[in-house]
Amino acid sequence: MDSGPNLPSSSPVLTLVLIIVMAAMLITSTKWLLVDIPPEDKELTADARKLVGRWEQTIKEHIIDMDLDEDGYFRYAMRDTDRLNIHGTWKLDEGRLVLHIDKVNAGSTFAVGDDVTLGPVLTAESRSLILGTEQDKVIFRKRR
Repeated sequence: MDSGPNLPSSSPVLTLVLIIVMAAMLITSTKWLLVDIPPEDKELTADARKLVGRWEQTIKEHIIDMDLDEDGYFRYAMRDTDRLNIHGTWKLDEGRLVLHIDKVNAGSTFAVGDDVTLGPVLTAESRSLILGTEQDKVIFRKRR
């Protein structure tokens, strides 16, 4: 007496077809699960390279320091006070300077995870950076 399952005899052709179908299903499902993650391109564009540097802006009696690094990090702080001091990453997005906040050392206006658009870049020269519109400009000067 046979002690195996009570199945009709299977042919090697049927087994081969079943293996091929299962392999095709596995390949298809694997392709659906794969997600292409675009590489993070830290290379700055020519326009973004013009923004790299240590900038300052005077507002009434306060001075705002804005440091934009080549590696995409920034620091934006009010000098000689702890009312504003934020850090994170920056990018030039469709001509606008956008700061992504990773750390808030001072100031309650901003929160970690916020994206702050400082405005469109009107002019980026060696000694000055002008953001905003023709009617509402924000002018930063290169720090020494």
